[in-house]
Amino acid sequence: MRIGPGIKGIYPYMPENWQKYFKTKREELPSGGGAGDNPLGTSGGRDNAKPPNGGPAGSDPEFMRTDLLDRWGIDVSILNCVESMMVATGQKGSSTDESIVLCSAINDYYLNEWTPVDKRYRYTLIVPTRDPLAAAKEIHRCANNPAVAGIDFAPLDSILMGNRYYYPIYEAAAQHNLPIYQHVASLPDFRSMTDKFVDRHNCVFATVNLHLSSALFSGLFERFPNLKVVFAEFGFAWVAPFLWRADNSWEALPSETPLLKKAPSEYVHGHVWWTSQPVPTSKHPKEVDQMIDMMGDDLIVFSTDYPHWDNDAPSQTFFMRSEESRRRIFAENAAKAFRI
Repeated sequence: MRIGPGIKGIYPYMPENWQKYFKTKREELPSGGGAGDNPLGTSGGRDNAKPPNGGPAGSDPEFMRTDLLDRWGIDVSILNCVESMMVATGQKGSSTDESIVLCSAINDYYLNEWTPVDKRYRYTLIVPTRDPLAAAKEIHRCANNPAVAGIDFAPLDSILMGNRYYYPIYEAAAQHNLPIYQHVASLPDFRSMTDKFVDRHNCVFATVNLHLSSALFSGLFERFPNLKVVFAEFGFAWVAPFLWRADNSWEALPSETPLLKKAPSEYVHGHVWWTSQPVPTSKHPKEVDQMIDMMGDDLIVFSTDYPHWDNDAPSQTFFMRSEESRRRIFAENAAKAFRI
């Protein structure tokens, strides 16, 4: 989703001294569409998803209600704001103090101006991962709002997901039954190493493997047995072979994983999910069907990625699956993963 007015839209939700600070600094939320970004435009939003008021795609809760929820008969829609998250977590040069203020203001913006518009809207809180104690405080501040469905989590480049540095965040999330929601935009996209956007778009899964491996082998789910994790927009075609290798590594090197009481793949079921978008396509749909069977359809949560250019429509997704499997992917798994 997008904050249509930009940073001006969240000024009312921050202290006056911080408003003056950001105005003087001429801070703005990233809009995308710059050099090396999606060649199809700002944040890859579709033109026909732009609201009648002329704002960017995904910036109007009223228009999205009719264009997405009503059109497809969606019962619950999980909102997350990628552009603002990139500033709030310090990826665009903001200081830790700035990120704390931005996270709080952005959360209040969505909880006051989006979720009241329609009870079907649910929101993933943005938290300042550069200060885990402040992040935990933000979770406790907002968690009692029933519209909060998860924690938008952006790990730091140099600290993997299983590191105890993040424990205050995990503890607070587990306490409130909120999953850690990690979006593809929260990780480095190798911009300095690639020539084209298509390179990064093709390899979105590359950066998450180390974080998942760290979470599994560090015994994260033994330390926090109620913790849940959702990986968004990393694809899922790679999951089955990754888990095979993880189990083999665990069997070969048990001395390095003293906290694990079972194979890594067994922790995944019940603790980890992947959103469906982008759903892999093949000239032979049966191959995708077999791939889902190998990983387990209990691990996939349907997502549209609205309003982006490569979003998936519910009517055109997982048509090869049985009705029982579709019910798991489109409804039951989300109810288990998110607080909805």
